[in-house]
Amino acid sequence: MDEGKKKSFLPEYGSINKSCDDEELMHLMAKAGFEAVFVGIETPNDESLIECNKPQNRNRDLISSIKKIQQFGLEVQEDS
Repeated sequence: MDEGKKKSFLPEYGSINKSCDDEELMHLMAKAGFEAVFVGIETPNDESLIECNKPQNRNRDLISSIKKIQQFGLEVQEDS
């Protein structure tokens, strides 16, 4: 791979809980030269998460989760 190219992790879908709960993965991604991660942030509204059947995203502090990912030098990207 070209050394000058930025690496991004853009899966078909992502979840903020899977990203920020796996510190080893974030460390390895940063070490491998990844600079961004795409996460699915549907809404901070608890009622909407219940309606969308997204229990894994409930009861999370989105700001602290994003900051945790950023502490590894990874840019957080989200497509609303």
